[in-house]
Amino acid sequence: MLNLSQPFPYSSTPDWNESLVPMLSCAVTDPRVRDVSSPLQMRGQLFALTGGVASVRGTSGYILFPAHRFGWIPPATQHQLVLHGPAVGSVLCLSQELCSAMPSEPVVFTASRVASALLERIAAQLYGAPLEATGEQRLQVLITELFAGATMPLRIPMPTSEKAARIARAMLLHPGELRSEVEWANWAGMSRRTLIRHFDRSGLSFTEWRQRVRIMAAIELLAKGLPVAEVAGEVGYASVSGFIHRFRLMLDCTPSDFLRPPQGR
Repeated sequence: MLNLSQPFPYSSTPDWNESLVPMLSCAVTDPRVRDVSSPLQMRGQLFALTGGVASVRGTSGYILFPAHRFGWIPPATQHQLVLHGPAVGSVLCLSQELCSAMPSEPVVFTASRVASALLERIAAQLYGAPLEATGEQRLQVLITELFAGATMPLRIPMPTSEKAARIARAMLLHPGELRSEVEWANWAGMSRRTLIRHFDRSGLSFTEWRQRVRIMAAIELLAKGLPVAEVAGEVGYASVSGFIHRFRLMLDCTPSDFLRPPQGR
């Protein structure tokens, strides 16, 4: 087991990318909020944090991995990792062969008690130890359990148009910005109609994109311990009640409940 206070596993090493061991497990225990550039990883990464929030930024989008959920990054995904708040949990790093049943895009899965218990057992094996038959069986059951649950809307696809992507990057940096569609379009040198078209092509409307950015930014701030009232203002909501209403619509729970271990099977 490894401590994430060291750069590994987010730096390229032969032991990580070229190991013949099908699965490598690492403990995540990092008290710092930090930003780590990650090279191309040839293994898929299955995150399960019990504390803190991690976000991954790639060329195709932005995804948030909150505590008490499962996050998946496919192999050969160029990305940058950011930790928000003290991060605690586990990472399973799977060979490309073991990734065949997993999604080809980053995903956040809801967690269940069964899935959490399975991952805890799997991650307990010594780092670099061969994956025994029982471990592989547990991994297959874990994957089945993840697919039996739901995915969470915590991924933001980036528009492919450079002007629209410029707006997207600005909103990611300043989620509380109150500019209208017309004002954003003028800022980027495009028409409102063109702005709307490019965001629609990303898979989310401009309004949906902005709301998702705000809620995801709110989760990052909540993970750092900021009170709900302060978070609401930071991400652009005029009232706490309006923020809580939007949060509940998107994630089916209140901001205060979100970072607690979910109840259920």
